[in-house]
Parts: sequence; structure tokens; C-alpha cells
Amino acid sequence: FKNIDDILHTTVDDALHLFSDSKFIVSRLSILKEVGVTEKELLALQISMEWEKLKAKSFPKGHKVGEFDSPKFFAIIQLDDIKILQGVFEAAKSKKPLHRFVALGKSISSTCYICGEEVQWETNGVNLRAQSRCAYPNGIPLVFELNIPSGNMIVGNDFRPEFDHQLDHQRDFNVNTAMGCVKNTKAMEAIGCAHAFVGNSCPGVYETGKDTFIVASGGYDEKKDKAIEPEGKLVASICTDLWWYSIVDEREFKKRGCVDKYQFDRVAVRPGAYRFTHFYGTGQKFKEYDKVPSVYTKVEWVRTSD
Repeated sequence: FKNIDDILHTTVDDALHLFSDSKFIVSRLSILKEVGVTEKELLALQISMEWEKLKAKSFPKGHKVGEFDSPKFFAIIQLDDIKILQGVFEAAKSKKPLHRFVALGKSISSTCYICGEEVQWETNGVNLRAQSRCAYPNGIPLVFELNIPSGNMIVGNDFRPEFDHQLDHQRDFNVNTAMGCVKNTKAMEAIGCAHAFVGNSCPGVYETGKDTFIVASGGYDEKKDKAIEPEGKLVASICTDLWWYSIVDEREFKKRGCVDKYQFDRVAVRPGAYRFTHFYGTGQKFKEYDKVPSVYTKVEWVRTSD
């Protein structure tokens, strides 16, 4: 901002982000009133700045809510009781904790991106902590199966609406969280579609051995100046316009009238049921996708078709 007029004509959100930087002294908070910031929001912002000064510690109890402080701030402004906010502010400013922790509000900004819970914060004015523990602090295991009785696996990106669990059950999951991704994958499993999150990776399906495959993407070794390809033989490619893959049985693919509607690759496999062990986007730590090439899913034949 070059002058005061620039500040006065900005939006409330822009102003809050600007003044969340502790380099701006508290006296400048009065300027925010000119852009429609309420007394409660000003007080909450002052608390956030005091926490930054004293380096207040946060104890999320296994929840993952990002590396920035805004979830705490947005949780604070959910409170309607100005007296509680004033008490928290005085505690933060004096560095003397309250006698008891007080509950802050919930906010979508504080959603744990593993379990999907909106984290309920509480504070004694000096530190913050989550009221509950994350049910999946180490991530969520994801294993699912797909029957391929035809012996042909159809591999593509997005086969909706022909394969869409929402059509039958009207379920919608928050796929910005690991839990939402897992639930979405399991719901798609139930209608005969292996469907998992892989990000904007444009991976391939690689045959790695007898009745075994991986969904993976390669990379580049700058030191050796050469591409690094995943293990095995490339048998299918996936364009991730939607950041997921879809794999179905050819017989079901034809039955639902998909042949002339989608781009896909056909892979001949041993007829039967295949187990998919998925790593990516589950919140778990796996060496498979923490290195290059990245392996998102391992696929293996497990038995004859159900």
C-alpha cells in the first residue's frame, strides 16, 4: 500500500491479512475500523499478535491443520463473548495464563486434513490446545478390491457419471481431507470402480511381475541429467484432469455404455479379484511415494472373481 487511501479501499480480508503481520504495531489496528472490521475481530487480531510475540505454543493432539496461525485466529473470532476475548487478551499480553482453559469456536479453517474433524481449540491465553485427539494421527490405511472377471482392466481418469456412488446414495465427501478421500474411494469400490487420489501426477500403470502392477509416476535426476522411470513395463497412461484414477472391468464398462465416451487404455490381466493398496493422500508415511519414482498404489491378484 502506498498511502492511506489504498488501505481504506481494500477489502476486509486483505486488511486482516496485512495486519496479521506483527511488524505492524497495534496502534495501526484503528485503521481497520475504516474498512468494516468489527471490535471483536480487532480484539481477536490483537490476541493473535500477542501470541506471535510470546511464541505461544499450540498442541493439536495429532490433528493436522496447516503450518500457519490463521486457524487459531479464525477460531477465536467465532466467540461472541467480548469479555472472554478481553480476558484472553490480557492473559496473552501479561504472559500470565488464565486459571482454566476456555473453549474457542470451531471454524472450517481449522479442519484437520487427516480425520476431517473441525478442531475445537481452547486456550488459557498463553497456549492453545485441541480439545480432542485426532483419531488417525498416523494416517488412514486404505486397501480396496476390484473384480475383473473379463480379464481386461480398463484404465482411465474419470468415468463419471456412469460410475458414480452419488447417483445411488447421494453421498458427498470432503476430498480435501484424507478421510474424505478414503470414504470416496471405498464408496466407489462398492459400485465396481477402483478410484483413488493421485494429485496432478499423470501417472501410469506398470506391470511389475506375474499378476502385479503399480500406479506410479517417474521423475528426473538433475545430477545424472536423465529421466527416472518406475519399475516394470508401462501398460497404461492416465491423464489426471481430475486428480484421481479410475479402473474398472471391461464387461461392466461396456454394460454402462462408456466405450465411446471416455479416453482409456485396456490392459489384459488374469481374471479375478485384485487388491489395491493405496499410499498417496492418506496421511501415512510411506517410502513408496516419498521418493522418485513415486508409487501411489500397488495392485495384486488375490483370488478368483466373486
